[in-house]
Amino acid sequence: DQLHRGHGLLGTGKDGLPRYGFVHGNWALCNARPDRDWCGVDRELSLLAETGCYADFTFPSAPDPTQPKMVNAIYRAVDRNGGRGQDAGERIGHSDLPSDPGTPTLQHSHTPLLLIQGPLGFNWRSRKWGMVPRLENADLSRARPPSAERADLWVRQGVHVAGRPEWSFVKVHTHGIVPYNMWSLLGDPMRLTREHLQGRYNDGQKWALHYVTAREMYNMVRAAEDGCVGNPGEYRDYEVAPPPCMEGR
Repeated sequence: DQLHRGHGLLGTGKDGLPRYGFVHGNWALCNARPDRDWCGVDRELSLLAETGCYADFTFPSAPDPTQPKMVNAIYRAVDRNGGRGQDAGERIGHSDLPSDPGTPTLQHSHTPLLLIQGPLGFNWRSRKWGMVPRLENADLSRARPPSAERADLWVRQGVHVAGRPEWSFVKVHTHGIVPYNMWSLLGDPMRLTREHLQGRYNDGQKWALHYVTAREMYNMVRAAEDGCVGNPGEYRDYEVAPPPCMEGR
């Protein structure tokens, strides 16, 4: 309430209540660490959903052991005994698609939460010791700066709402306030990557490029789930309204 009313930072849902997106520190959502440290809450998905969280954006976290079993997915999950409710869930889609094996039913006493994952895969063009492909987990840092090659790999993972592959969602992450990362985020690596994205993925025919916030990405995901078509940019405010600080812009 303070972030919304006092600082104008959070948008509202159709019920007028503040809504927020979530990233768990150290990836420890639902006590996901083997040592169960850095969280302490087994049933965190319900807690988030019931307090206004529209989606979790924590993952991927591989090679960290907190990585869920589901990858490259947009899905809803519910809490399970023992934590790690995000390990399985129902991929959302405009049509009724079967759940993954072992998926807990969402007809459950706990409130399901939407999880929007970033791309996760192997980079066969970048190998350790010349043999082992490096893991691509969409992390942007000085040690792993953005590049055209990495951007193409993000797109190839095809993260999308089931049944709607024409809208591809690429979620990257970083620790943006770390001075060590400044060069990769504000310097040539990011500039050259953006030029590549603009040239390859915004030709007005096969591709149209959209830069979005977490809130806008969620709204586009929901629009795709509801069967909306056309320009996804038209659905930036589909379900969760902009925060007061953005009104009139």
